[in-house]
Amino acid sequence: MRDGSQNISGPLMIIGKSGQLGIDLARAFRFVDGVVCLGRGDMDLCDLGSIRSITRSIKPKVIINAAAYTAVDQAEDDVERARAINATAPAVLAEESKRVGALLIHYSTDYVFDGRKQRGYLEEDATNPLNVYGTSKREGEEAVSALAGRFLILRTSWVYAFHGNNFVRTILRLAAEREELRIVSDQVGVPNWTGALAASTFELVSLMMRPGVSPNSGTFHLSGDGATNWYEFAREVLNLADSFGYWRSSAPEQKRKLKQLIPISTEQYPTRAERPRFPVLDSSKMRSTFGVAMPPWQQQLRDAFGDLKAAVSGA
Repeated sequence: MRDGSQNISGPLMIIGKSGQLGIDLARAFRFVDGVVCLGRGDMDLCDLGSIRSITRSIKPKVIINAAAYTAVDQAEDDVERARAINATAPAVLAEESKRVGALLIHYSTDYVFDGRKQRGYLEEDATNPLNVYGTSKREGEEAVSALAGRFLILRTSWVYAFHGNNFVRTILRLAAEREELRIVSDQVGVPNWTGALAASTFELVSLMMRPGVSPNSGTFHLSGDGATNWYEFAREVLNLADSFGYWRSSAPEQKRKLKQLIPISTEQYPTRAERPRFPVLDSSKMRSTFGVAMPPWQQQLRDAFGDLKAAVSGA
């Protein structure tokens, strides 16, 4: 049994089992008795009655909501659905978590900030989202804070995995298709691997469920140290892909075609939704309150490639 799992007794409900983070959460909590993992086919987050009835039937002690509407550009034209999943559904989950006495873990985003501070954002800094996605996530935060009993709102950023749709997988795919890639270099943030996020979440739940420990409900930043831009992140992804033998082991049917990576400005790559330029999260409050710290983003990326290589080799 994994260290700390003895502090966690089920039922434990993970929402978003097929998403990037949900897959690794299910893996991290697999040794906990009574884990129930729910996907779109199990719980429709746009059906509030479904959320209520399923939660009341399971009566979980912990609810981890890893489901979200994350299509940032699409959300600009799909406002109703983005708000339903990112704001209204968390509000109902907050109400139901309080009703059954469950700890609620809810993830949010660096996009609640406008990125104009030019240094790491603290939890107490004023939010000012620039797009529909960020606005809907802020509304979800406000609902959880107002309606839940015991809760942790965990803000993170630039989430990636080797499953699902994300920047890392896109770069690796395009590197096998094109000789040249142009990547934005003036948007700065912190990449975070779902494996590290899931491990840190496990540690937090174990601490929160430990007998005799007073709950520390509130909003916390959960992100690695350091910061980078999309261009430098892409370059590091490609360097590690080469050094870990990605093209031979993980994608033997592909071959790296890319020869040139070119930095460009945000203005040279217009998008439907405006992005914050420097939404870097300061996670010092997480360390001082819980003693939980995510690895630096470079180490997370190395760990992610190492995890992928071990999975491919069957180690």
